[in-house]
Amino acid sequence: MADEPLLPIKVVLRSDGDDQSKPPSPREYKPFVDVTDELRDRLVDEVSRVRTAFAPSFKRFPGVPAVAKVALREEALAKSHRPTSLFNRDTCPVIGSDHLGTLRVSVTPSGLDSLSRAIRTGTRDESLTHISAIGSIQPWTVEDTVRLDEDEDPDTPVRCELFFRPEGEANIAVREAFAAMLEELELDTPEAIRYTPRTQVFRFETLGRAEAMRLGNYVGIQRIEPFAEYRVVRTAARVIDSMSPDTLPPPETDKLTGLVGIIDTGTDPNNAQLQAWVVDRLDMVDPSEQDNTHGSFVAALIAHGRSLNGGRTGFPDVSSRIVDVVAFDRSGRVSEDELLLTIDEALQRFPNVKVWNLSLNREDECCSDDCFSSFAAALDHRAQQHGVLFVVAAGNYTKTFRPWPPAPKLDDDRISPPGDAAHALTVGSVAHLATETSVVRAGEPSPFSRRGPGAAYLLKPELSQPGGNCEADGRYVQTGVVSIDDSGNIAEDIGVSYATPLVSTLAGYTFEELAADPGGTPPHLVKALLMHSAFMRSHPLERPLVDYAGCGSPGTADEVLRCRQSSATMVFQIALRSRVFLRHPFPMPACLLTKSGKLSAEVFMTLVHNTPIDENFGPEYCRSHVTAALGIATPSTSKNRPGAWNVERQVHPVLGGLDEGFEKDLVEHGYKWSPIKLYYRKFSRGPGNARWGLRLQRFDRQEYGNPQREQHVAVVISVRDPKGVAPVYNEIVTSMNALGWSTHDLRLQSRPRLQN
Repeated sequence: MADEPLLPIKVVLRSDGDDQSKPPSPREYKPFVDVTDELRDRLVDEVSRVRTAFAPSFKRFPGVPAVAKVALREEALAKSHRPTSLFNRDTCPVIGSDHLGTLRVSVTPSGLDSLSRAIRTGTRDESLTHISAIGSIQPWTVEDTVRLDEDEDPDTPVRCELFFRPEGEANIAVREAFAAMLEELELDTPEAIRYTPRTQVFRFETLGRAEAMRLGNYVGIQRIEPFAEYRVVRTAARVIDSMSPDTLPPPETDKLTGLVGIIDTGTDPNNAQLQAWVVDRLDMVDPSEQDNTHGSFVAALIAHGRSLNGGRTGFPDVSSRIVDVVAFDRSGRVSEDELLLTIDEALQRFPNVKVWNLSLNREDECCSDDCFSSFAAALDHRAQQHGVLFVVAAGNYTKTFRPWPPAPKLDDDRISPPGDAAHALTVGSVAHLATETSVVRAGEPSPFSRRGPGAAYLLKPELSQPGGNCEADGRYVQTGVVSIDDSGNIAEDIGVSYATPLVSTLAGYTFEELAADPGGTPPHLVKALLMHSAFMRSHPLERPLVDYAGCGSPGTADEVLRCRQSSATMVFQIALRSRVFLRHPFPMPACLLTKSGKLSAEVFMTLVHNTPIDENFGPEYCRSHVTAALGIATPSTSKNRPGAWNVERQVHPVLGGLDEGFEKDLVEHGYKWSPIKLYYRKFSRGPGNARWGLRLQRFDRQEYGNPQREQHVAVVISVRDPKGVAPVYNEIVTSMNALGWSTHDLRLQSRPRLQN
């Protein structure tokens, strides 16, 4: 109810009994096909061909391993079926993957000999199953490496990436041989570019395709391709009026504001009202080469998005101060390596900025199912290293303006990099206004907003905000977002670029509120809180709407950070140290029981975990998987688990409800390995006086498994009375106290606003 008092979200602290040891289940090995002599002969012959293909390189560079591609059968894609008895440190270790089910393995002459023997002589159940899992073994070729078109501009900077291996000695040998190849081909030494700790990337100022093909024969090179280019989309903003003294009021000293870094074209330095919100600035572009139109428009939305747009409730009710980083010149374009240098400089210079707005995208490429973009991986590593949240645009699709619902479905309107970054918050656009001739109606995805899912079928975009509407020819009159241009005018424009800062300002404000916690605020908690708010406001979530708008739009700051008497919210911040976290009994308030003793309630659960990543593994980029089950807790009857408890799930996964099937289906339709999970159920005659429990279960990739490493997880759970009247909050707090749970209120800077 709107008139209910605001109450603090409860943070639940871990206890010593939460970690549950769960012995691994006995593994049963069953071959996928009969392992016949013919199958062994074929695979051994393929290994021999790999050895022959790389023989000249092995002779010339004895210490440099080559790379082969191992295709697995579709039914053998799960990590439990990984043929580790064949591909390991003693033979040809797995160093990455390209497509789901295609592994990259590091090969040497001795390793290939050992692999042939293992295929030829393996008779144990494990060996037979692993042999049967292999579809083919092929060498990595120059065609796999060189991705330059015949008509590529020879003056275009070229990106060259070497294969990376966990063992440092091999990487040194690869780089030394690479230097020798450059000298032999009389090529200038390229500049090393830092993407991530697990990539080796170099920049050639010029490299023709013929030279690239010769260089690409070196077995240490993974990829040669042009550097990607990113841009800000600038349309002709429609001037509405000139600014008045009240258009952009300055920050109020006694009112909490957020802080957001903007990496864009820069703000208009002559606009005093806008500059009152800019607390610092970094110019990576000479002022004479700047065009501040786009950056000014974005910045004003971060400062006063709601008031500029007539006080509409669809716009955030908070404001943020700005750190202004100028990365684009007047062309509105920048190469990927230059943009990374700018981001690194900004992160180092402004460590107090926790939210960075990137209203930009790659214009010539959309994301794919099988791999994450190199720029997305670079952002994800920086997000984890610096503890920041990148808020990025899903991108604009302007080849045509899509109606709603989409008909027919487009093939190339997927989100564009860096919107595929797993740890970023990717933002789509919705129309907040419409006319009789608009392409879509108010509340529907904007006709230019790109769609998910992201790479590896991750939920992208996660959120959406107003970005405008248009007619079939692209015109927009009184259907765009209102902000400020670089000439001091109030102007109207459309684009996902302008939905993005609306999420950024709310995220920046949330970080500032949570700064009251002396333990710090992990970005995945902010992401979970914003998504949970949108989830509760937008449910039921249905495709294809989710592909364009994600969970929808978060509510006000109060709705994100506080709860009400009839809808209690609790946050679990968990460092998952073992395979299983279990908390029981879990309080389910008696006030939600009907006269017949049945449960009448809505339960929402949002899980976001800070998954480790590895860009060398393509669709297996996310290296950890965490699932949640909230339901009925019962003692285990297993003799191998004395004193253990089971949890029968009662609150079901949203969208990705598939629990069984081939790995490909579980990834595509079950959100397996996704760092975000959503669960919901509305009970009308649910289980009554039962013992409830919360279980989290962790799984790690085959090559990643590290049980000693903590996996940080944020779980936000709301229990709501569908009628909005029951004292849910009081009863849950009372129950947690009676159970001896260690809790505290979500610490906020503006806590005095709360009513207890």
